[in-house]
Amino acid sequence: MQNKNLWFFNHYAQGSNLPGGTRHFDLGLELVEKGYNVTIFCSGYHHTLLKHVVEYNDKGFYEEINNGVKFIWVKTFPYKANNWKRMLNTVSYALKLNKIIPKLGLEKPDYIIGSTVHPFAPLIASKMARRFKAKYIMEIRDLWPQTFIDMNLWKESSITAKFFKYIEKISVIKSSKIIVLSPLTIGYLKDNYNYNKDNILLLPNGVNKNYINKDVLNNEVSRKINITYLGGIEKVHGLEFMVDLASKINDVNVTFNIYGDGKEKQYLRNKSIQSGNNNIVWHDPVSKSIVPNILAQATLLFVSTSNVLYGSENKLYDYMASGKPIVLAIRGSHNDPIKEIGCGVSLSRDNLAESATKLMTFIDEEFKNFNDLGLKGQSYVIKNRTIDLLSDKLIEFLK
Repeated sequence: MQNKNLWFFNHYAQGSNLPGGTRHFDLGLELVEKGYNVTIFCSGYHHTLLKHVVEYNDKGFYEEINNGVKFIWVKTFPYKANNWKRMLNTVSYALKLNKIIPKLGLEKPDYIIGSTVHPFAPLIASKMARRFKAKYIMEIRDLWPQTFIDMNLWKESSITAKFFKYIEKISVIKSSKIIVLSPLTIGYLKDNYNYNKDNILLLPNGVNKNYINKDVLNNEVSRKINITYLGGIEKVHGLEFMVDLASKINDVNVTFNIYGDGKEKQYLRNKSIQSGNNNIVWHDPVSKSIVPNILAQATLLFVSTSNVLYGSENKLYDYMASGKPIVLAIRGSHNDPIKEIGCGVSLSRDNLAESATKLMTFIDEEFKNFNDLGLKGQSYVIKNRTIDLLSDKLIEFLK
C-alpha cells in the first residue's frame, strides 16, 4: 500500500534541538514508523529566542529532514515585543506559505492538519487542502479570541475579537474533522457552531517514550527541595504566582528553579529582586533533548498557567514521565488529574498564603513518599499518554 502523505501547519513547531513544542514532530516520528510521509510547515523565527534559527535560501525558506520528518521552515517577519510586529509575524506565516508551497513540487497530500494557536495556520491549511484536494482537519490547541477574552485582554465586542472569531468560524466550517486538546473545546464547538462531536477527536499532549525516566530516585537523606519550572515565561503561563509563592516560603532548604525565556522574564526577575527573594534561580531555555536531564535533577516539578481553559497542559505529562511529584497551579480543573492519580499537590491560584502553607505541609508530610508519588504519575503516562498510543488514535481518526 502506498504511504499516505500528511502535512502539519504549525507556526511554532520545533524539532528536539530547540526549546519549544515538539507535539507534531513527536507525532511525526511515530507516523513515519507507521508508513506515513510527514511534512511540517513552521516559522524559522523562534518565538522565545526571538531570532531566526535557520539559514534560508533565496526563496525565503529552509528544508530539512529530521529523522524522517520533513520540515519546511518559512521566513517570517521578525519582532522583539508583543506588538503589531508580532501580529505581522503571524500573518506573514500564512502569506509566505501561500506563495511558496505551490512552487515546492511536493507530492500531493492526503491529509492536511492546520493547528492553532493563531488561526492563520488553519486558514492557510484549509486553502491548501482545497488546492490539493486533500482532507482538511483543524486542530485547536488554543482559541483566539476566546482565550484573550477569558484573560481580560480583549473585549468580546472589540473589532479585534470579532475579526478572529470570523476567521475561526471559517476554519471550523471548512474542516472535515477537528482535533482538540481540551474536553472543554468540544462543548465550545457544540455551543458556538453546533459541531458534530462524532467528528471531534480529543488528542491531548503526550510523551515521547524515549523521555521516560527509567532511573527515578529522589534524595531521601538530604532534605534539599528543588522545585523546577521549565517552559515559556509569558503572561499565559502565570508565573507571577510562582514568584509570589516563593516569597512566602522561608525554608532555606527550598529552592525554585525557573528555566526558559519570554517577555515576562525580566519583569519577574526584577520583581523577585525587589521583594528580596533569594530562593529563585533563573536559567536560560534549553532544547527539548536536554529536558529529561533537567527534570531528573528536580525534587518537585511546577506546572503553571493563568486563565487558559481550552488547551492541554504541555508540560504536565513530560513532568509525570520523569517520575517526579507535581506541584500544579492552574485554573482549569479539567486539566488536573493530580488528585485522581495521587502524584502530587494542587494549589489554588486565588489564595497565595493558603497555597504556601499547603505546599510546605505536602513537603513535610510526603517527603519520604516522593518516589512512590512520582512513579504513580509515570505509570499513568506509560499506560495512557505515550506518543505511540496517541498516534494510533490519530491514524484511526484520519480514516
